[in-house]
Amino acid sequence: MKFLDEDVVKPTSRLPPKRLPGRRSNLLFISVTVIATTIVIGLAVLISKIQDMLPETDAWYGFYVDGVSCDLINKGNISRWQSAFQINLRGSAHMSFAEAKFTDLAFDLLVGQGGRLVMGLVAYSAFMDALLRSMELSAVPYKVYASLAFSASSLQSVWYAFRAIASTKGWKSKFFLLWCGLSILYVLSFPVLIESATGYLNPSEPSVRLPDNTFLTLESEQLVSCYNVSGGALIGLSNDTVVPGPSVSKYDVNVRELGFSPGDDIPGVEKSSLFYTLVSYHREQYKVIYDATNTSYPPSLNGTANYQDYSAPSFTTNITINNKTHVLHNAYVSQLYNTAYCFGADNDSRMISTDQLDQPSCMTEDDFIWGFSSVLLYVILSLQLAWTFSLYIVWLNANISSHLLRNGRTVGGHFRAAADLAEAMRESLGDDFCAYTDKELNLALQKSSNEIQYYSTAPQDQDVSHIGLTSTGVDYIKLNKNVLYGASNAN
Repeated sequence: MKFLDEDVVKPTSRLPPKRLPGRRSNLLFISVTVIATTIVIGLAVLISKIQDMLPETDAWYGFYVDGVSCDLINKGNISRWQSAFQINLRGSAHMSFAEAKFTDLAFDLLVGQGGRLVMGLVAYSAFMDALLRSMELSAVPYKVYASLAFSASSLQSVWYAFRAIASTKGWKSKFFLLWCGLSILYVLSFPVLIESATGYLNPSEPSVRLPDNTFLTLESEQLVSCYNVSGGALIGLSNDTVVPGPSVSKYDVNVRELGFSPGDDIPGVEKSSLFYTLVSYHREQYKVIYDATNTSYPPSLNGTANYQDYSAPSFTTNITINNKTHVLHNAYVSQLYNTAYCFGADNDSRMISTDQLDQPSCMTEDDFIWGFSSVLLYVILSLQLAWTFSLYIVWLNANISSHLLRNGRTVGGHFRAAADLAEAMRESLGDDFCAYTDKELNLALQKSSNEIQYYSTAPQDQDVSHIGLTSTGVDYIKLNKNVLYGASNAN
């Protein structure tokens, strides 16, 4: 029976000693810095914009503006824990169940699982560079080195890193192990966080019950802003005349009248219409009141309002209806009209009572929406910003401080790590461990020094020096770019 020995190995497969390649290119440092800076700034901007992206969720005069779904209304019976998972950033609407389900699954797969894969690959380089720097300063257990080198993004690596904090010497090495464990935990939990922050639901719209027992949604084109001109006789109209305007979804007179100035456009409303005239007149009354309480006396509005003191007001205002100007004393202004909400056609508009608006019903829609929880999205973006920034700082510090990395001697990659680990195990256990199981090797290493550290030797025969892992105490690493590095005992 023929055994493998040195004569079987082809000479061409043996690698000769070589010099260290030197420091990594500046292009790498510039590229990584630009990418990291862009990501950090982008995440910071997104975090700052989340609040601006939230929909309106406050009630106004008993019902809700901007077409907000019932599940987003501010209600006192929703706990903070429940509200954290509310899908209040709506990315897609009017979807079927299948479309919403597919969107959610695709996002979880591409962003959640794909993100974990990309983050794991990116983090591996930083982990190994930082590990190399840490092992120049102090020794770490075999299991820490092996788990980070061969299965960095695993719970096993987290456990070994945390467990080694107590036994590792030096605060820098302890900090690295703590940071490494927390970073890996974040990478592993990233898909779960993404999945919890997104979702789809069957929304419900606030609706009011009409006298015929039908329901009218608050986004309906039939729900309009209107005026109830109770004192219509003062301006040549019948008392209690209802003057309809545009749909509330386009213009809510109760909400927007204070921001209106005569001459402004109102969506879907002609400036010659009675509704526009009433809005303009209504806004002028507010301006008169503000002038009375906040400006010098006697204030005036187009020369029509003159009075001495608002506590005893005495002014007149003009309103033109059907080409006829009516002069109204301020004492009658409050009797003229009030803003309201109506439904129905223009010539058959009926007011909706306040009681109906105060107690809207939530009617489930037929379609689905997909989106994010703003609270959980804020948490994820904040964690991602912290993780990215810390990863860059740790990587940069390792490449600046490490003697090995400054000379191009990395440990990233399974073959390089395996070669270094095998040398240290041979030193700790001898050459005859090929028949032992993993469990037996583990027990044997625990009985030995169980910790390893990088070292370098001075040039030996033929000016060949050596870099490797050892379980014995080592001095400060000294490297020389002008010498060859190869076997620990060149022949």
